[in-house]
Amino acid sequence: MKFLNTLASYVPGIIVEQLQSQQEQEVPFRKAYETVVVFCDISGFTKLSEHMARSGKGAEGVSRNLNKYFQMMVRVFERENGAFRAK
Repeated sequence: MKFLNTLASYVPGIIVEQLQSQQEQEVPFRKAYETVVVFCDISGFTKLSEHMARSGKGAEGVSRNLNKYFQMMVRVFERENGAFRAK
């Protein structure tokens, strides 16, 4: 499944691992997962993106910062086994 590298940056590792272990299944196939959707407001995002545009870092800089932010959030969710509660 050559799309797995691309998919891996958008979905949890557990799903990618399962897809790799079940390569003999016909694509597409369905499997239900218990999931959670998180909506968050990043304070200062507009200011950050405008600064990145002025500094020449543009969309790549914004993307890099967003990826760092989401990596931190994912670590919190993983540490709490998905039972994150805002304080």
